[in-house]
Amino acid sequence: AYSAEITATELSITLFWELVQPATSDGVVFIHIFDNNGTFILGQDLPPSSGRYPMSRWQLGEGILDARRIQLDNLIKGDYDIFIGVYDPTSGLRFPIFDANGNPIPNSSLNLFRARFNGA
Repeated sequence: AYSAEITATELSITLFWELVQPATSDGVVFIHIFDNNGTFILGQDLPPSSGRYPMSRWQLGEGILDARRIQLDNLIKGDYDIFIGVYDPTSGLRFPIFDANGNPIPNSSLNLFRARFNGA
């Protein structure tokens, strides 16, 4: 789950994680922002909780809060898609993501929402 707020200069997003199987590596979470044409505009790649609590230490069923802020100072007015995923920093391979029916999500990158940015 997540909660998000967009201001004139910042995307604030809190991710709520729950471990459903033991982590085999300490993943890095990416948040990517794309414009209406599907062009990558900007993003942020950081370990959960800024690396203070690696995935390999999470306990099954434990809820983890992961608050993030992304500066949007240079974004022009428009609609943007916000995607999220996790990858292994050693191999660069993304962790697989599946929909409710067990089908893989393309590019292991989940489209969280579309946001309208009104500019600074």
